[in-house]
Amino acid sequence: MSIDRKPRSEQRWRDIIKDCQESGQSIRSYCLRRGISEGAFHYWRKKLPHQSEPKLNQFISPTFVPVRLLNPTSFRIKVHCPSGHLVSIVGVDGQTLAAVFASLGGDSSC
Repeated sequence: MSIDRKPRSEQRWRDIIKDCQESGQSIRSYCLRRGISEGAFHYWRKKLPHQSEPKLNQFISPTFVPVRLLNPTSFRIKVHCPSGHLVSIVGVDGQTLAAVFASLGGDSSC
């Protein structure tokens, strides 16, 4: 009966990589002081993150969420005027909103 040592080896390298990051030492210095092959360190550092990180599109699927407007006849807008003024309009009906935009058209500079 053979024992699969791969998971134990991967965990060992995860621990080594984490310890190196937390040590504040360069990889070269860390490996030299611990008798670890720098080539093996780079190999495992490159290999492990790719296996542990899920692929972005693997779990995300586009969905649409229904939105219910509390008061569908009121609006909230902000108008940035060329003069630098900011006009905030909250809770107005569509007619008032149309009148505001009509008055801002043309040569009006707020």
